[in-house]
Amino acid sequence: MTDALLAVDRLSKSYATRAGTIKAIDEISFTVRPGEFLSIVGPSGCGKTTLLMLLAGLLPVSGGTVRVRGLEVRGTPPNMAIVFQDYSRSLFPWLTNERNVALALHGARLSKAEARDRTYKALAEVGLTGFERIYPWQLSGGMQQRVAIARALVVSPEVLLMDEPFASVDAQTRATLEDLLLEVWRQSKTTIVFVTHDIDEAVYLSDRVVVLSKGPSHVVTEIQDELPRPRDQIVTKEEPLFAKLRGEVFGLVMGARRHAAEERRS
Repeated sequence: MTDALLAVDRLSKSYATRAGTIKAIDEISFTVRPGEFLSIVGPSGCGKTTLLMLLAGLLPVSGGTVRVRGLEVRGTPPNMAIVFQDYSRSLFPWLTNERNVALALHGARLSKAEARDRTYKALAEVGLTGFERIYPWQLSGGMQQRVAIARALVVSPEVLLMDEPFASVDAQTRATLEDLLLEVWRQSKTTIVFVTHDIDEAVYLSDRVVVLSKGPSHVVTEIQDELPRPRDQIVTKEEPLFAKLRGEVFGLVMGARRHAAEERRS
């Protein structure tokens, strides 16, 4: 794909252990277009989080390359941000929400006024106007994750990586955060790579879904998601196409799980 913003080419990751070398990821390749919302799904333990860490430059690759706008990723790119699953560990409880978000601007050579304006704008984008001086521990889990998302957005990333960001909240909060993310994505036009174990979530959010095999993982297939936008938690999920896509992705993931279970028994 010539117009790719993010290009992953034969990416591999291995770990040295006492028992020998263990390969976690085996030559994964895919591309992401500017402004695309791409989700990655696969069986538990297939290396989805490891893949995201490699994309972010937080882990060294064992083989292959990750490129953003043609430049190979070596260390964390300045035009990339990441949101982790566990907001309780990624936010500093002794800092206000404002200061937690502003941490991402450290070293950005902005005046105090500019940094404050960008911080307040990011918090407003996730619906937290009026909560700037509150501490994370004073908020619900869903609101804490909004703070974490605001911290990623404050640097205006070209690529936003998200590692199961809604896995730790209840179902109603999850639906609210999904719709919030879609609205932020629509307005910011940020490219999103979203790791999730929830197939419904992947189908609801995405333009395209990449399905990984069991570990050492490779790309099983890519599924284009042509559900009409804007999407709605009720209307979209009643669409026959939603059921079709969900069944297709579910079948591929479950197939990989069954294959892994059969290998363990043999």
